[in-house]
Amino acid sequence: MHDHWKRLQEPVIRAEFGADFPDLNELVKKSSLVFINSNPFFDMPRPISNKIIYIGGLVHDSASPDSKILDKRTKNILDGAKEGAILFSFGSIADTSKLKNHMRNSIINAFRHFPKVQFIWKLDKETIKNLSELLKSVPNVHTFTWIRQAAILGETSHPNLKAFITHCGQNSLTESFRAGVPVIGLPLFADQFYNADLAQKHGIGLQIPVNELNGANAENLLIETIERILADRSFRQKAQIIAKKVQITPFDPKERLVKWVEFAAEFDNLSELDLPGANEMNWFAYYSIDVILFSTVIMLILLWLVWKVANGYCCKVSDFFWGHPPDCNLAGCNCDCAKCISVVDKGCCMAEKTGVGLCSKKRKRSLLEQDFKYKYTPLFCRFLDKIVDFRAKHGPKPFYYPAYFLMGVGIGLCIKDEQKRELYAPSLWRRRLYDGPFSMHTWMLNISAIYQCTKVIIN
Repeated sequence: MHDHWKRLQEPVIRAEFGADFPDLNELVKKSSLVFINSNPFFDMPRPISNKIIYIGGLVHDSASPDSKILDKRTKNILDGAKEGAILFSFGSIADTSKLKNHMRNSIINAFRHFPKVQFIWKLDKETIKNLSELLKSVPNVHTFTWIRQAAILGETSHPNLKAFITHCGQNSLTESFRAGVPVIGLPLFADQFYNADLAQKHGIGLQIPVNELNGANAENLLIETIERILADRSFRQKAQIIAKKVQITPFDPKERLVKWVEFAAEFDNLSELDLPGANEMNWFAYYSIDVILFSTVIMLILLWLVWKVANGYCCKVSDFFWGHPPDCNLAGCNCDCAKCISVVDKGCCMAEKTGVGLCSKKRKRSLLEQDFKYKYTPLFCRFLDKIVDFRAKHGPKPFYYPAYFLMGVGIGLCIKDEQKRELYAPSLWRRRLYDGPFSMHTWMLNISAIYQCTKVIIN
């Protein structure tokens, strides 16, 4: 049990049954069964214990026979609704007198947009009295202080009933599911938001946030939603499929409740149904904190290994591969060099072949060549030559950008000296705050260097 609900319920229970009433959490752990007022066909699939028993629809089955018979006025409205009827109710708890005037007017104006559709609207006496003059101009809206909802949404609901505008209370939604009637959800509080999401997820309804009915576009929003429910037959088809599944499910809710209670009363406990370790699970394990921490550590280790490999590949390869070929001309740009050449020379070659000048080229050359010991292999240089030639001949090609980016990554990762990184980094990061390989400054400078090198290659 959640601590919030425990704090609210425990004082009330102990005031009624005595201060020695057992701790609620311990009582829940020892419970033989847990009954849920829902139905698995329209609840969210989830891994659950065998102790969970669904009895959704029990309230409807327990309703008195009289409450399932349509009153004469409602029956006449439904019989005469040749273009369809829509039921609108916020249940028995919500106080409709608290609805803002703008929301009421938006709802009535939206109903006026459907003159051939009959609306059965449950309101309190005060609201009906206040809206009496306005409702005279909307003859297709019929107000009631009380409706027999179980009769209107019976298992053999009236064929002219096209939709149900509801706050998505559990019992109202259950009745709608059983009747196979699409819903328009206007959730107000508590579990109603979850229930409205369920209706939308199963494709048997739509949802409108109540706060949007207070907005300037409330009338149009409600009109569009009603039009969609009436025009799209898939909502009704899916609702009727679920209704049929519920109606022919083996063992009705009342029978399940009685049988399982009798079974639980026969034995002291049903520990065989307990999930392994469920009663001993603390909050640390319940919220999977241990799994999250373990996964985070593994991810950090992998990132560190990637960084180390990239660092070693660029900066610790033997001089056999990264040595300085004697025929490479570092004094100037030698674009015909078939062997390995420096990053600066390659940048100069790209500038000459593409016609793009490099800003402060000489200053960059002197700075980079001062202590630049890392060169590219001849194979990579020849590949880069071909890409540059293609770029100069055919212009920029977006589908070659990934190759350009990889070249920029290679160049950027090889610029290890802080002074050289700062040269390629934006002025915002030109600070000497190098404090290790995992510092934000270092990562940002490396990223900036990669970006700048890639930009030079693409341009």
